[in-house]
Amino acid sequence: MDGEKTSSEQPQPDCPGCREFRKEVAELRRIIEELRRAGQRQAGPFSKGPPKPQPKRPGRKPGDDYGTQFSRSDPERIDETYDAKLPATCPHGGETHITQTHTAEQFQTEVVAQVRIRGYADCTVVAGGAD
Repeated sequence: MDGEKTSSEQPQPDCPGCREFRKEVAELRRIIEELRRAGQRQAGPFSKGPPKPQPKRPGRKPGDDYGTQFSRSDPERIDETYDAKLPATCPHGGETHITQTHTAEQFQTEVVAQVRIRGYADCTVVAGGAD
C-alpha cells in the first residue's frame, strides 16, 4: 500500500486545472528551448529584438550649435620657432610651380621631466656622555 496511489491522489486528465497546468508546462518548455537555441547561435544585427520603427540617425547632430566649442588659446611665450618650407614639387600631382596661398600657425607644448639628484649627510650618534 505504500507504493500505490489512490485515485484521489492522481490528477484527473480532463479537469480544468490539469489542462491549464499542461498549457503552462508546454509554454515554459517552448521558452526554454527558444532560450537554449538563442544561446547557441551567433547574434544577428537585431539580436535585442525587432528594429525600432523610427530609429535616430547615428553620430553627431549637424550644425554649428552642437556642443561646446573649445580652442586652446595661443601661448604667451614661444621658446622655439620653425619655418616649414614649401616642397619643391606637389606631393599629389608632381606640379613644379607651387604658390603659397596662406600660412597657418600650429603650437606644440612639450612637458619635460627633470631628474633631480639629492644628497643627504648621514649623522652618527654615539650614545653615552662625554667626560
